Parts: sequence; structure tokens; C-alpha cells
Amino acid sequence: MKKTVYRLLSRLLLLASITLSIIAINSINAFANKFTEQAISQKTALVKVYGLTISDNSINLQLMSNGCTTTDFFKLQWQNNQLQVNQIKADHCRRMPHKIWLKFTIPQQKNGFMLVNNFAF
Repeated sequence: MKKTVYRLLSRLLLLASITLSIIAINSINAFANKFTEQAISQKTALVKVYGLTISDNSINLQLMSNGCTTTDFFKLQWQNNQLQVNQIKADHCRRMPHKIWLKFTIPQQKNGFMLVNNFAF
């Protein structure tokens, strides 16, 4: 009789722990989805440009970095003949901010443009 009660109780505890685990996983997934939606909905930031050089099919921009910045952190948006450089990913590295040169390719059909971003020194 005692063994039957112990088996029943252990099965109930196992079922309860599995149920709680499923609830916890669903809560974590809901939080992750909400966090992802917030990250996607955040607006991109217009960056200051510290230098600019143009070659045949590329544009070199001098921008600020905290040590990990790459071209993947930025998006070039073209509207007619206007170029806007937006930062789409933050550089969370902890190096002292410094200026770096990044090379971006220019679409073939662009032969003249105006940069919308502000220049800084």
C-alpha cells in the first residue's frame, strides 16, 4: 500500500515539474519574442560622418567605433540622389571611441549623390 502511494506521489511530482517546465519555457519564449519585436521596431540612428572619400564603385566613410564596428552595423539608404547612412546595430565593445574608415560599395546606377548625414570633426 505504501509503495503504491509513493509511486503515485512521485508520478504526480514528476507531472507537476514537467508542467512547470513547459510553463517556464512558454514564458521565456514570450519574453524573447517581445524583446525581438522591440529591437526590430527601434528606429535606426543617423550617424555623424567624420570623413568621406569616393572611388570608382565604393565610398569610404570615417565613422566612430568602440572597437567592434564593421560595415554590417550600418545601412546605406538611397532616395533619388540622396544618401543616408544609418546605424542599425550598436557597438557594445568597451574600447575608447575612435574614428575608423569603412568601405561601402555604391550601386552602379549611382553617379552623383548628396549625403544627408551631418559632418563632424
